[in-house]
Parts: sequence; structure tokens; C-alpha cells
Amino acid sequence: MHKPRQLRIAGYPNVRGTPSAQRNKMNNIIGLNNTNIGIKEANEFTDRIGIIYPGQSYYLSAPSLFYLQPIFINNKMQYFGIDTRYGDNSEYLISDSMTKTKWIETDSELIGECIKKKTNEFNQKIYIGKSLGTAHLYNQIRQKYINKNDIVIFQTPIMPYTELQELLIEKEIKSFIVYGTNDYTIKKQNFSRISSKGIVKVLEIENAGHNFEEETKVDKSIENLKEVMLGIELFIGSNLK
Repeated sequence: MHKPRQLRIAGYPNVRGTPSAQRNKMNNIIGLNNTNIGIKEANEFTDRIGIIYPGQSYYLSAPSLFYLQPIFINNKMQYFGIDTRYGDNSEYLISDSMTKTKWIETDSELIGECIKKKTNEFNQKIYIGKSLGTAHLYNQIRQKYINKNDIVIFQTPIMPYTELQELLIEKEIKSFIVYGTNDYTIKKQNFSRISSKGIVKVLEIENAGHNFEEETKVDKSIENLKEVMLGIELFIGSNLK
């Protein structure tokens, strides 16, 4: 059993050139399982909030998460970045798959409780996860921290797409799933591809990899990222209260 410890904060970088009123402040939380968890929050916006969960080694400064910030700011939203950094945690990396699954489930509940306390006053919450971060979202839906009043966005989910889509439809959660057809998780796990169904919208990026890249094609990789961010921006904008 891993002991809880006070965790350092690693910052979610500000959008360059934003006014001082839009800059962020940091808060400490306690983490379990030696997981490095940090929260950084924005100030003085509306009663909407965005909550971002990064991947194992795809951190909050990585492109498809970094460029969420202007989307939030343009919609006058506050936001949290949950800086888990599992990719820097050697104990996590050498653990077997069963231990990792339990580890993420435990951390999902811990983070869910923390976010619940910090966001009680907000009328609308928009959750966004990338890769391993989508496991936190999946767990928190099952743990009832996320419900049909929330909006959830999955970037390159790591659980079977059909299973995820069925859960979202069952729980009546407005959601957006985006992935590339050349994502290694599709090939490795033999995931079935999906299309939009009811309140679950799907954006499939042809030939894009797990980070929306196309090998040896810089221009196409940038186009893929642009398509992802514009798709997310449109989805958020069309679902705000």
C-alpha cells in the first residue's frame, strides 16, 4: 500500500499575452500511490469550468491540451489542469497491468473528490482527457463524479470505443470522441471504429496516429491537430449553457 504524500505542483502554462486577470493560481492537493498530482486554476471568469486530464507522458503543455486554453478563455471559462505525470513515476511504469488499473481507479476517485469540492459553485463542467487521462474520465463516470449535466471530451481513448460509447449513451452524457485511424491502440487492442450516435459525437482523423501525427508528414500532422482543436472548439461552443 503506497503512503499518501504532499505532491509538488507543476504548472499549466498560460496562454502567452493574456491579461493578468486571466492568469492562473496554483493549489496543492494530497495524492495517493506516489502519483504526482497538481492543480492549477484560472481566475475571474464565469460559472463554467474546464477540467483537463493529460496522458501518461502527454502532459498539459503538449499541443492538443495546451491549445485548449484559448478555447476556454474565449468562452470566459475557468479551468483546471490535473498534472498526474505518470510517465515520470518509475514505480507506476514498472507495475503490472492489474496494479496500474487499480492505481488509476484509486487516483480517479481521489481526484474526483478533490474536483467535486473545488467546483460545487459551477453550473457547467467540461471534462477533457487525453489517452490515459480518458481512463480517469471513464472511471469517474462509473464512480458518479461525472453525470448527464456535464460535457465530456475524449482524445484518443484507451478503452474499447464501442464500450465507451455505450456507457456515455446509457448515462446520457453529451460527449465528443476524437481519434486517429492509425492510432496504435486500434491496432494493438483491435478496437472497432465508431461513428456519431445520438448525443455522442465522433471525429475520426484519417491516417492520424495516437498524437494525431502522420509520420514524415509535418504539414499533415499540423492539419490534423488543427482539425482536432476546431472540432473541440465547435463542440464546446455548441453545448455551453
